[in-house]
Amino acid sequence: MASAGTTDRQVCVRVFGGPTALFEYGGLRFLTDPTFDAPRDYQQAGGLLTKTAPAAAAPADLGRVDVVLLSHDEHPDNLDHSGRALLADVPLILTTPGGGQRLGNRAKGLVDWESIELARPGGGTITVTGVPAIHGPGAREEVEPITGQVVGFVLTGKGLPTVYVSGDNASLTAVEEIAERFAPVDTAILFAGAPTSLFSSTVRRSSSTVPRPPRPPNSSHDHGHSTAASGLVIAIHIGAMYLPSPLTGRLVDRYGRSTIAAVSGLTLLGAGVVVCAAGESVTLSAAALTLLGLGWNFGLVAGTAIVTDAVPLATRARTQGLVDLTIAIAGAAGGMASGLVVAAAGYPGLAIGGGILASATVPAVAAARKSPPGWAVFHKQ
Repeated sequence: MASAGTTDRQVCVRVFGGPTALFEYGGLRFLTDPTFDAPRDYQQAGGLLTKTAPAAAAPADLGRVDVVLLSHDEHPDNLDHSGRALLADVPLILTTPGGGQRLGNRAKGLVDWESIELARPGGGTITVTGVPAIHGPGAREEVEPITGQVVGFVLTGKGLPTVYVSGDNASLTAVEEIAERFAPVDTAILFAGAPTSLFSSTVRRSSSTVPRPPRPPNSSHDHGHSTAASGLVIAIHIGAMYLPSPLTGRLVDRYGRSTIAAVSGLTLLGAGVVVCAAGESVTLSAAALTLLGLGWNFGLVAGTAIVTDAVPLATRARTQGLVDLTIAIAGAAGGMASGLVVAAAGYPGLAIGGGILASATVPAVAAARKSPPGWAVFHKQ
């Protein structure tokens, strides 16, 4: 599509699936983020990333490729194994500054607004400019240290339409800045969508990828984060679930089972409140996951102590095993139900619902404190 007063030339784009597309511009053939692997799993620090649909063509079907426009090289749904092999036959790869260092001599990294001139086969030049892109919601200084660099591109040339290739960009502010410099844009190649869990209502591009197991918001590639960042956030979350256990045991002994059980409910409620207020803040989302882990730890240690006190030694092991089985079943059921809730009401709805359920422990503990003697064990100090 062309803008009035600019050019009547159109750009024909062939889409292969996911972020991969081929187009000819000024006599040169450009390929975006090459992903040609068959459907498969990618084991990553944050879990399993699964490609569910093949590309519409194989690398051998592309013909000549003069330039690869690579938004970033660190995620397999933007540069997979087949895509990396293809780069060996491409004269020039334009990418992020970090990718330019990692991918060898034919790769050039572009910082924001940096341009490179490419010679056209019939004379004249094409200008490719690196433009801002942020791989996830939030401010760049918050997001980029976690998700890594990503770059978009604008192509211009005398008598040619202006083409914008977004890359994995989630920032409308960045798009506004690009429009201020280059508008009108005649053709925009937009990367849209994200990996989703099985029950989510969004589908990734045309070659969908889904993470297993489902992960919370702002903690995975769903929201533009690198696998290293996913691993770090999940490690903090899991650490909060288990590492405080010795200290939690001391708190339970000092302040009582019921008190720490109530603290568990309030902490879990706090996690729901924080994630609702997080918006695009990576820091607040990570804090919510930490509170979630701590609340789980407080509840598990206090609950285990309550069960231990409540049953005789002869049946204690059997009872504790039944409790553990019930926790596992509840966790599995909650995981399946969470996908349905997210699809219907989004992550804020899930957070609010979880907070309400968690806060129910507080009145339950209060009732236990006022219970008749037969229930005295539930507030034993």
